[in-house]
Formats: sequence, structure tokens, C-alpha cells
Amino acid sequence: ARRAFSMAIDRAAITEDVLGAGQIPANLYTLPSLNAAPTSAQFPELGIFSNAEEAAALWNEYLTETGQTADSFNLTLFHNDSSLHATIAQAAQQMWADTLGVTVQIATADFATYLDTRGNYDIYRAAWCFDYPDAHNFHYDVPFHSDLLEENDTHWVNTEYDALIDAAFIAPTVEERIELYAQADNILVNTDPAIAPIYYYVTNDLTQPYVTRTHSFITRERYEKWDINR
Repeated sequence: ARRAFSMAIDRAAITEDVLGAGQIPANLYTLPSLNAAPTSAQFPELGIFSNAEEAAALWNEYLTETGQTADSFNLTLFHNDSSLHATIAQAAQQMWADTLGVTVQIATADFATYLDTRGNYDIYRAAWCFDYPDAHNFHYDVPFHSDLLEENDTHWVNTEYDALIDAAFIAPTVEERIELYAQADNILVNTDPAIAPIYYYVTNDLTQPYVTRTHSFITRERYEKWDINR
């Protein structure tokens, strides 16, 4: 059922029509520019993809197996106060109604209340900006590993995921770590989805033509490496 809800979200429509600032649709969870992070280009068969037709088929299969109807569900999407979050939530709400026939309510709160209570809701929005530029920060510190279950508002546990994250932490090469994080990411967003990734943040910069600069993959600019040519 969770996979159907994720697939019903049209990520391209949200990034292009709702956000419109060059945000990148996310099929995997990990920010792809981080160390040891898998990317959709490397693993095109992994991750979650927007597909309304397949989402509807999965959802109808679930309803048939459980003997329920779309009207049986009383779900609420919770987010912290923000006009942007509200717009994205309303877009997802409409997509779920159109594709799955499910009416999802929306609730909001100030940021402090949101952090304290979001684990009580069926669905809540969240985001992560890394503390250090490595895939481990996304998969362990957020947290989704059961070592930190008390801090995990999704209440999700997957022992196969845990084992992959543990192995990736000590793997001797970056290539091996990428493979392990790719498998873990696929579990998290696809085969046993705890989250529905939507997009990656971007920054928009204006640079004078006389400035020769580097462009950071992790939004931490190295200004000392820039040159002024005038």
C-alpha cells in the first residue's frame, strides 16, 4: 500500500509545475553528490518511480486482498507551517485522490509542535540536509537503522536494511559501499518503503562573467579557490 502511495506522486510535476527552480526528482533517498552515494544513473533498476497506472493497480490489488475500499481509509498528511510545504501537500493530496481514490486530510503545526508530534500521524513531510557529506549520514544518523529506533518517527524496522548499513559502514572501498547503500536505499523507498522521496534541493546562483569559480556538489562552496579577473 505504501508503495502505491509513493508511485502515485508525480515527482516531475511537483518539481516542474509546483517548485519550478530546477529541483531534481528523487527516485532514491540519498543525495547523489555525497561520498559513497548511489545514483539513479548507476542503478536505473533500483528506487521508486512515478507511475499512476501501476500505482492504481497495486492499490486495487491491496484493496482486493484486504477486503477494503478506498473509502475505508481516514488518513492525514502532517507538515510544518510553510506555504511551500502546503502547496506540495495539496499537490500530493490531489494525486492520491485522482490515482487511488483516497481522500487524505492535511494538518499543520508550528515547527516545534511538528517535531514533537509528527510520529503520531499517518504521513508526514520531512527533509534532511547532511551533517557530513557521506551516505552514512542519510541512512544511519537520520535515523532509519533500528539502533536508533526511539528517534525514528516512522516506527519502521527492517533487519535486512540494518545489515546492509552495518556492512557499508565498514566496507573497505567506496565502490563496495555504494553497492551496499544502493541495496539499502532500494529497500527503504521501494521494496519495503518507509518514505516517499520527492526531490533533491538545489541552489540557484548568479555569477559575474569576470568570476572564475568552482561549483560545489554539496553546497559547501570553496570561495578561496575562486578568481576575480578584472
